[in-house]
Amino acid sequence: MEKPKHLIIRKNPVVIIKNLIFFEFLGYAAFLAAGALADYGEIYGRLSISGIVSYQVAEFAFIILAEIFITLSIFLNWFFESYEITDEKIAYSKGIFFKEKKAVSFNDVVSVSLEYGVVGRLFDYGSILIKDASSSLKLRLNHISFPGRYISFIKKMRDRVSMEIKRKLSSNGFLESPEAVLAQAENENFEFKTTMRWDVKAGQVNRQLEKAVMKTIAAFLNSSGGWVVVGIDDSKNVVGLEGDYRSLPRQNADGFENHFTSVFNSAVGPEFRRFIKLHFKKIGDREICIAEVSQGDKPAYVKFDNTEEFYVR
Repeated sequence: MEKPKHLIIRKNPVVIIKNLIFFEFLGYAAFLAAGALADYGEIYGRLSISGIVSYQVAEFAFIILAEIFITLSIFLNWFFESYEITDEKIAYSKGIFFKEKKAVSFNDVVSVSLEYGVVGRLFDYGSILIKDASSSLKLRLNHISFPGRYISFIKKMRDRVSMEIKRKLSSNGFLESPEAVLAQAENENFEFKTTMRWDVKAGQVNRQLEKAVMKTIAAFLNSSGGWVVVGIDDSKNVVGLEGDYRSLPRQNADGFENHFTSVFNSAVGPEFRRFIKLHFKKIGDREICIAEVSQGDKPAYVKFDNTEEFYVR
């Protein structure tokens, strides 16, 4: 895939106008408040410069200088605040002398969405929200002109990074050496699931766990593919498939795969089953299942409890 060029994004210039109006109003209110407490003319008359420059001229000069300072400060703050999209991350930078910086790796980006205000809809500017797998807000790109045009660009960069991660995962040999799975970190293309259907805490079957597995697989189908490892929890403790096996009529890998296929065909659709390969491996004396998911050829929806939902990474 061809690498997109780096991109610098600045806030819509209407932000300058909004800030000018705000600080003009604030400055004028402060000027009136101070004037009510003190007589500017009397104070100025005590200064030695009052014999050279009249109060009216000095007042006019002060207002002009204050206007220049406010305008220049607002413009420079706008100019030195930007978002930069590079090959691997989105970086935020703000500040003239003391820089405030923040960066988010595309490896952490799961969802990208738009948010408009009332004024933003009129002038077509809004905010781009970048979230991670836990739906936590990682970065907010505020007051961006024509934000819709950047969504596809950000997704293209994210998908490129995801493909690179997937290629690395595919070539790391953990199918030959399952212990290597434990060296992986959850990311855009890799996720651990403790079990397929057996609720370890409740000690019984929990269909919500099956739904969670199907949601992740559907999201991989709708994105660039990925790997779902069943039998290892988020802390990388090897739980194994024994609980799942005990809950099935055929208590082995074949029974697990048959049940997986049955749930998958019902929840997602048999036409997508060809995009998934199940690999059963052992770590120590416990068996795990590695679901290898390829990108689908059309949108995949998850159907549970008379509802149909669409998921994407």
